[in-house]
Amino acid sequence: VNATAITKVFNLASNIASFVTFALADSVLFGIGVPIALCNLAGGYFGSMLAIRKGQQFIKAFLLIVFGLLFVTLTRNILKG
Repeated sequence: VNATAITKVFNLASNIASFVTFALADSVLFGIGVPIALCNLAGGYFGSMLAIRKGQQFIKAFLLIVFGLLFVTLTRNILKG
């Protein structure tokens, strides 16, 4: 748990540094970034609530389905050219 907390702090610090770097270069697309950030927050909140309510087995099954769909989509795109 302690290692995870430390990782989160370093990840946040690197994200802030990246944001500041891109902002100073006037390369931040707020019209895209703000909606993505809001959806990321909502997904994290609802995902954690779902994990608490439904449990570990549901999350494992859900991840397998999502990764399976991703695999099929990427394979189809590669084969299409």
